[in-house]
Amino acid sequence: MYNNKKNNKILFELVAIKTCQHRVEEKTAYITTKVLLSVDKFMHK
Repeated sequence: MYNNKKNNKILFELVAIKTCQHRVEEKTAYITTKVLLSVDKFMHK
């Protein structure tokens, strides 16, 4: 029983890390898109 709880905790932490990484990637993609759009507008002026 104790071992199962320990495994669940490790699993939960792995999921949390994955979720965190995904959020960071989303934010990075969003910022990159914004920057590219700004550069694009700037070039077309």
